[in-house]
Amino acid sequence: MAEEQKNKKKARFSWEKLQGQIKKIDLNNLSFDEIKVPSFFNNFYFIVTCIFLSWMFFFDSNDFITQYQRSERLEKLEKEKIFYKQGTKEIEEEFDKLSTSKTILEKFARENHFLKKPQEDVYIIVKQPKKAQPQSNKASENNIVELPDRRNP
Repeated sequence: MAEEQKNKKKARFSWEKLQGQIKKIDLNNLSFDEIKVPSFFNNFYFIVTCIFLSWMFFFDSNDFITQYQRSERLEKLEKEKIFYKQGTKEIEEEFDKLSTSKTILEKFARENHFLKKPQEDVYIIVKQPKKAQPQSNKASENNIVELPDRRNP
């Protein structure tokens, strides 16, 4: 019990000491003349620039984030455009070849659409994909199975 009273006295003492160190600030009597603000914050152009930048970053429909997203999308679409133009060019070249040569047209029809002449039989041979090969080592090459050593626990 005596120890608790000593602890409370120590706590009061430190609290009283702390209260003496704290300066009370009365916000009701505080004027703007007493607050020191750097001079560039009072500059009209600085304030207008800050308002403009905040408007452009956050509120405008063409803000910087949207502009960045649109430029990324534009780059992606330009790459797609190049890809499709190349594909169109290849198809046009193939069409020109097919429309000029009857033998190439017949070959194309046989290979891609499995067309045949009335007297012919068509056999379609489908290659099966190769099975995944395990990593080869000397034991698997010689069909030797290695068992774990159970003598040493």
